[in-house]
Amino acid sequence: MNDSGNSPKRSEESNQSQTSPAATLAEKLAVCEQVAQLVRARLPIGREVRQTLSASTTSTRKLAEQIERDVQSGKKWSDTLVAGRDRESRVLAACVEAGESSDRLAESLQAWTAMHIANFKAKQNFHSALLYPFLLVLLMVIALTMVAWSLIPEYRVTYRLFNQNLPSWLEFIVVVGENPLLLTLFLVLFVSVPLVILYWMRRRRGLSRANRDKHAKSLRQQALATHLAALLGGSKVPLENITHLSLKTLGATDEESQLGWQQVQQKQTPDLMSKETSLILGSAHAGILSPEESARHLREVSLNLQQSAEQLDDAHRRWFPMLIALLVGSATILSYVFLIFLPWIWLLETISLPESINSL
Repeated sequence: MNDSGNSPKRSEESNQSQTSPAATLAEKLAVCEQVAQLVRARLPIGREVRQTLSASTTSTRKLAEQIERDVQSGKKWSDTLVAGRDRESRVLAACVEAGESSDRLAESLQAWTAMHIANFKAKQNFHSALLYPFLLVLLMVIALTMVAWSLIPEYRVTYRLFNQNLPSWLEFIVVVGENPLLLTLFLVLFVSVPLVILYWMRRRRGLSRANRDKHAKSLRQQALATHLAALLGGSKVPLENITHLSLKTLGATDEESQLGWQQVQQKQTPDLMSKETSLILGSAHAGILSPEESARHLREVSLNLQQSAEQLDDAHRRWFPMLIALLVGSATILSYVFLIFLPWIWLLETISLPESINSL
């Protein structure tokens, strides 16, 4: 009777686990940080994760409770975290597998969380650096709008006094300002066209490997894959498994990782892997480097990739706002030239002609 009475509850719990939404990145980071600490302290994962995350958000607590149920039912603690089919789930699954294979799970999880925290901080710092250019653009738009809609009608009156027509660009601004529909369409085009061009350029640049390698986020992920390869190499894991897990950490599928291993054997660089990492793995396969030497060189490459990512973020944070400020300054100067100085010069030159004087 007890079994029959508990069976609906068990089926209900299994249905809840199947229909529960996939864990978000923030929830995965919170859980992985706690698991890394528990592994270092040699504490059981299931119950301790739920207790340590009891003060977290509701969704994170539910995730911790699901992990505890998985452990109690004999499943792996990471099954819920990597249940999705998305790229990030494959990356986390590869990190967990690499940590368990090298018996250094805490270090692999810490490296994964550190990568995402570094990406978040870099994005936050970049957005903070854009505050000044944003304010500069806003002031420019306000100033030019005031000039266009307050002075240009006065230009029309002045030009009519001398029986002259406004220049074409000023006449266009007057017509647009007097028609709300044209004004709305012009503002939409003015804002959307640059955004579409920037999006197209970004997509086009992202297709090439050279430009992808320059992206700080990609460099950090390559550093993570190289770091895990160093952990596996130091634990005497077979080189084929090291290559597979390293590529899966970069988001590769099973077929892509198998192809990558074949490329490493042929002394070629897989598409997702850095050239330095591929060269070290190929040298280890050829017997040029011992496992200890390979692990040491891989750790150095991982550190260099992380430093390159930080330098690239610093460069973007410094130069992009300066570029925006330079473009805004140039646009402001050109706008004032075409909206203020040239109309008066045009009028003075026109009325100074002999035929204009005779007409007056």
